[in-house]
Amino acid sequence: MSAQMDPKNAQAGGPSPQALCQCAEAALESGAFPEAVEGFLRAMDADPSDARAWGGIGVGCFRQGLSRSARIFFEMAVRLDPTDEDSALNWAESTGRELSDVEVRQFLEQAGVDAKLVAKAIEVRKG
Repeated sequence: MSAQMDPKNAQAGGPSPQALCQCAEAALESGAFPEAVEGFLRAMDADPSDARAWGGIGVGCFRQGLSRSARIFFEMAVRLDPTDEDSALNWAESTGRELSDVEVRQFLEQAGVDAKLVAKAIEVRKG
């Protein structure tokens, strides 16, 4: 596979998905949530399998009060990387009262999240 075909490499001379995520994370830290979401969207467009980008969009949405939208992005991040603790915990927190603990446990287990992390996610919802 050529470097131009690999989504993990810079596309057409543009920034790599990793570089886009780094810039978007800096925007999150500074409170520039719409700009952060835009950066993560660009990273996701460059590499749709990048769980970091999906989770970052979720964080940006959540911090703007868009919890339902955030949940969708966190859900995809969990599906793409069930080992990522932040995505699993963020998803669980974003469910609020819309889902029961049983439903949260069921989704996380079906996504392949480790039992210890599932238990931690259930605790996050309570606290």
